[in-house]
Amino acid sequence: MELLIGIVVMGTLASIAISKFQTVVEKFQAQEGKNILLNLLGAQLRYRLDNNNNFTNNLSDLDIMVGQPKNFAMPNVVANGYTSECPPYGAAFFSPNSDQSRFVASIASNDGKYILYACLAGPVSCAPTAAFRLDKTCWKIGMFRP
Repeated sequence: MELLIGIVVMGTLASIAISKFQTVVEKFQAQEGKNILLNLLGAQLRYRLDNNNNFTNNLSDLDIMVGQPKNFAMPNVVANGYTSECPPYGAAFFSPNSDQSRFVASIASNDGKYILYACLAGPVSCAPTAAFRLDKTCWKIGMFRP
């Protein structure tokens, strides 16, 4: 009987440890995308200074090189990207053509669960894709909307 209880306790502890490990791995992988987007945000802002307050849609116009990410698809840069995923969050605050709702780059995770956005008015923002709308990956990696 004691052996059975010991096995149950060990199984429970192992399941908790595996879950925590997966969260740490996801955070580490998401950091790659965040770093790429922060570099692209800086490059887009420099491009804007030299080009009559305009952003670019072309990655090759920027002054940085982006290699193939390990955990993400190649990033997209956009000149006029607007989304409710950038602060202030949600449709109630979404203001098209406002810098507050504007993003200049995005990158999708290889597993298709989420997209990261480089927002002008705030930090990198995370949004689940339509297929994973109920997935909590953005929350787990600490890039959730308030």
